[in-house]
Parts: sequence; C-alpha cells; structure tokens
Amino acid sequence: MKANKKIITDRPTISDSEIIELKKSFKDILQNYYSGATSSVSGGLSSGLSWGIGGLSILAIAAISYFAVISLLDNSDESIAVEVIADSLQQTHQDTIVVAKRKIDPPFGEIIEFENFNIDNSKKQKITTKNGTVINIPKNAFVDINGDIVTEDIAIDFRDFYNPMDFYLSGIPMDYDSVGVNYTFTSAGMFQIDAQSNGKQLYLKEGKKIDIELVSNYEETYNFYQYDTLKNEWEYMSTEDESDISKVVSQEENISETDSIDYSGDYAYNYEENYEVASEDIVIEERIVQLVEKKYMRVGEIENYAFPASEEIVKGTEFENIDSLNLEIKQGQDFSVSYYSVVWDKIYLEGTSGDLSLNLKKGDKLLSFSIIPVINEEKFEQAKEELERVTTLENKRRADNKERINNATKLSKAIDDWKYTRNIQIVDLGFYNCDRPMPSPPLPVLAENRIIDSNGERLRFNTINVVQHGQNILWNYNNLKWYHSNPKKYFNIAWFKTKDDKLAIILPDRFTLENDYQYVAMVYDTDEGLEVLTKLLN
Repeated sequence: MKANKKIITDRPTISDSEIIELKKSFKDILQNYYSGATSSVSGGLSSGLSWGIGGLSILAIAAISYFAVISLLDNSDESIAVEVIADSLQQTHQDTIVVAKRKIDPPFGEIIEFENFNIDNSKKQKITTKNGTVINIPKNAFVDINGDIVTEDIAIDFRDFYNPMDFYLSGIPMDYDSVGVNYTFTSAGMFQIDAQSNGKQLYLKEGKKIDIELVSNYEETYNFYQYDTLKNEWEYMSTEDESDISKVVSQEENISETDSIDYSGDYAYNYEENYEVASEDIVIEERIVQLVEKKYMRVGEIENYAFPASEEIVKGTEFENIDSLNLEIKQGQDFSVSYYSVVWDKIYLEGTSGDLSLNLKKGDKLLSFSIIPVINEEKFEQAKEELERVTTLENKRRADNKERINNATKLSKAIDDWKYTRNIQIVDLGFYNCDRPMPSPPLPVLAENRIIDSNGERLRFNTINVVQHGQNILWNYNNLKWYHSNPKKYFNIAWFKTKDDKLAIILPDRFTLENDYQYVAMVYDTDEGLEVLTKLLN
C-alpha cells in the first residue's frame, strides 16, 4: 500500500511587481469600503455600512485570500509551502486581520502518551513499539525546515489508537465527509508519528519512505487516510489489498528468526557467515595468552639451545597450530650442539604443560631434555590484539543475540492479543488511520437532547459520544439530536463531558426512554468516570 503525500519543495516564486499589485488591489477594496462605496443589495441602501451580508462576505473572502498570499510571500523559508486555513476572522483595524487555526483538542488533555525512541539519522533504524508495531526508517530520512539532513540525534514520538476509548481520549475527529454525506470511521488501527531534534519539528526528506507493520485484529482490507490538522479533515490516501495484511508470527517463530548483525569498525563481520571463523580464532589466540599467563610458555628471545616447534613435534598437544614457536632447552642440562647434526628417527614431546620433555630418538638411543616453549614478543602482541578484537566481536554477538531474543520474546508477548499486521508506507509524518466510513449506526434510533441525571436535573453538553458492542467505531453528535442503535438488538453506551467538566454516562440498561422521553445518565468525577467507561468498553 503506497502513500503519495509529500512536502512541496518547488513552489513558484512571485515577483515584486505581483506583490505590489496584490497589496494595491486589496488596499483599493478597503478604501472603497471605508469611503462608503455603494453596493446593489436588496432595499437599495448605498452607504459603507449598507453592503449587507453579501458585501461583507466578499470582503471576508478577499481578506482571507490576501492574508494567505502575503503569508506565503513573507515566509523566509523558500523550500516549504505553507498552507493557511482561516476558521474565523476578526476585523480590529483597517490593516489587521487575525487568522485562527484549528487544532486537535483532547477532552481531558494528553492522556494517551507517546512512546519515545532516540535514533541516529545516519543509519537505518528498526523500532518495535510496546504493542508490537514495527517501524523501519531508512538512513538520512529526516530533514529540518530548510531541507537539510539532520546530523544530531533524533527523537521519534509514536502512539497508536485501537478502540473507541482511544479515539475519544485522543480528541481526533473520526468523521469523514464524502460528496456532502457525513460518515464516521470504523477503524482497524490509527497512529501518530512525529520526529524532532533539539525541540524543533523535523520532516521526511522527499523520496524517503517509512515502512510500518501496524498490529491489528482485522483481516479485511481498509482504506488508508492521513489527517490534515490545518484543514481539520481526513484525506484519503490509498486502499489496502490482501497482500498488505499478514498474520502475526508465533513466539517460537519470532525467537528462531536469524537477524544479520553488521558490526562497525575494522572487524565488520556478518554473524551468519563468519561466526564459525570467529570462534576458531578465539580458541587459538586465547590459548596463546592463557599459556603465557600460566607461565607454561615464555615471551621473548631464545636464550639457550632450541628446536623449532614443527607441526609434527607439537601435533596433538595444546601447542598445535601456534606459529613462530620454539622449544627451548632449559639451562643446566647436558645438551651438545652436535645433536643438531644428527638425523633423529623421531623428535616428540612428552608430559604436560609446565613439565614438558623433548625426546630425541635414534635407533635404541633416547635422549630426553626439559624444555619451555618460547614465542617472540611481536607474535604474542599480535595474538593479544587479535584475541581482544575477536573477543569483542564475540561479546557483541552474544549481547546482540541476547537482546534479539529478549526483543523477540517481548514482541511475542506484546502481540499475543493481535492477529495481523498491516503493511503501511508513509512519506510524511502525522496522523494516519486504516478505516472504513459508515453513515450511521445499524438500526438507528433518533434521540433528542433530553438527558437528566439521577436526581432529575437536566444535563447540558456540547457533544455526545455513542458506541455499540461489536463495532470499533465512535459516533459523535452535537447537542441537538443524536443516534444510537436499536437497544433491543444492540449493546449501546453513550457519554459526554458536562458543562462542569464531569463525565455523564448512559449505561446500556438505561437506553429506555423515561417519562417525557428523557434518558437517565450517571454522572461521575472525571477519573472515576474514565475508569467506569474503560471497563464498559473493554
């Protein structure tokens, strides 16, 4: 599933003359208005105050257009297109217009917290959230507002929403308008992802994409939307197909997966291909260091008669496969230089480390001498360095493997309650939703705003929320009329925030009209009400 939203970086430049003309045109409009220009509205009024509603609408539209254009022109950043949406206008002076931007407004503050991850922008990153969602980020994915690649550490903020309680607490509108018909989303999963560095908002570099494996409990395909926080509406991005939905793997499959681990530095090894080689190196180099530490082998130059430790002589001993090794005759023994000119039938070692004898055999004659193996200092230093290098590699491999298994175990536990993953690709940060629009609850019942508390007092509210059992959807209505499902067939719950910031809940067994067509709601303090509501919805 591909998303196609991107930051505009090729905005055309407007000339100075065009700017002057735009400002002049708007100024002319204002001058005409304040000088009492006539307007042909019903009734034939002809003063500056007689423009009427239509005339003021024209002025408002011109004001919006002027502000939007000048905002773009005055923006010092030439690489980012800025979109300005005017929700309300206030005329305080002839040349002053205030534009208010909409925002997401959680009913009780930011209760649903972000998960925070610190990443290095110069490397590929794989993030696993507490719920089991996997986020794959390419290297050099993030840029600042000027379009420059960020070199400092980056904080990734992520949170996901899966049920009506999540949707309600987030404050994100779940309605969707299509060709003049208002729908409400039934969701297979929603998430928000943002990035910042040093407290400044970051952006995805053009051409970069983030792949997300979003956990979900829904096998069917859904549409994919991004939320525009300026326009305050959902924007359709794409439609899933069956290949975007994958079954969650079991715990055993997760743990048995083999990850390639790339180590940095001079000893860059791939675990799968080089682990056996690394293990052999550890055995040889570690043996050299241990023999020296235990004083079974000496480091330095030859000080007495010695024989090279040929492969045949040391075969089968712990000195096997050690290069540049000599077997030095200990001083104080009756050794003659003439023994070097003898062609011995056999030369071999006997004894154990620390008490070794070199045997020289010729026919029936056998000479035996106590010896100590000697390795030169350069070779020993090389062995120590190699041991440190390979040991570091092995320790890192073990640590990474342990972390991988722990993460796989955590992931398996985290996604025990999830059946599927939805494979999503995004090219912008923000809010996203896997949804299907629904026009109204099944078997809808229209209700008016006649809700009382247990004492019979009328309750006042702005909006009311309605859910029903078996539907992952949050319906939201204004304070005039609202819908719920047929209570004889569906399990309904409705709630709203009262004018005094309490939580009023119409319990499932109270969806029976009282006298005068009134519904009865239980009123709770916020914390208790949220706890009751959470239990009802789970």
